[in-house]
Amino acid sequence: MIPYADTIKIKRPPWVNITLIVINLAVFAYLLFLAQNPEALIRKYAFIPYRFFHADWTFSIHHLMKYINLTLPLVTALFIHADYMHIIGNMLFLYVFGDNIEDRIGHFRYAVFYILCGIISMLTHGYVFKGSTLAVVGASGAIAGVLGAFYILYPSAKVKTFLIITTKEFPAITYLGIWFVFNLARGILHIEGLYREPVAWWAHIGGFIAGALLINIFAINPPKSK
Repeated sequence: MIPYADTIKIKRPPWVNITLIVINLAVFAYLLFLAQNPEALIRKYAFIPYRFFHADWTFSIHHLMKYINLTLPLVTALFIHADYMHIIGNMLFLYVFGDNIEDRIGHFRYAVFYILCGIISMLTHGYVFKGSTLAVVGASGAIAGVLGAFYILYPSAKVKTFLIITTKEFPAITYLGIWFVFNLARGILHIEGLYREPVAWWAHIGGFIAGALLINIFAINPPKSK
């Protein structure tokens, strides 16, 4: 069930959502075509649970740069993607659902909401797999936050999808509910060692829950569209 549109009409241009998509595509193109050592850059700016959760966090002003280097990947990892399918899938979901959330809560709030959900998603995955040295990259955790917000704000909206050789509309509460249960099941199987595909399922789960909860704060007194 690949989404391509929804039935919610927006009242203002989704400038932040468009910018996020452009930045993600630009970073992907840079790493693919221009970077001299993309593997080293990815390793530096990706989120690595072991590196974060096993660091010495005893505060010292002399180690300020170390703390920045440890926390910066919580954000930079959101803009790095592993391959074509990874970025195409993520940008498609962001394109379909992100404009509605930005329209509802305003440009600045949406930018903060997106990054905050992304950070929480990374920390969720990292907490579950504290000993992992695998690099975690991708916008899917932040986008999961957008899906969680959509689930709360527009449960009765219709999500238009490609389904095998036809198209079909699903209520958002059904479509996103299935999406969450699917990710939760895969996440549990991953913990149990029964499913080892390199996908950060718990980033998706953490991001979705964060988005569903935080949107109740971010959507209070939303800015009026001009």
